[in-house]
Amino acid sequence: MVEEYKGYRIDTGWNDEALGFDFHVGTADGREAFRSEEPFFYEENALAAAKKAIDEETVQEGVGDEHSR
Repeated sequence: MVEEYKGYRIDTGWNDEALGFDFHVGTADGREAFRSEEPFFYEENALAAAKKAIDEETVQEGVGDEHSR
């Protein structure tokens, strides 16, 4: 599943090796921002965890402050 959230692209999918769903979060310019470390039993949980990670990242960066990066 692919979803846009707060300017980031979230990709969730099944990971055969980990036997669960994982997520990858990319920036608007296509760079990987971060990814899940552990698999999730449900894809919805992986998506929720990705959104939480983005929310935490944007709070740390000070969204709206273009000089924060």
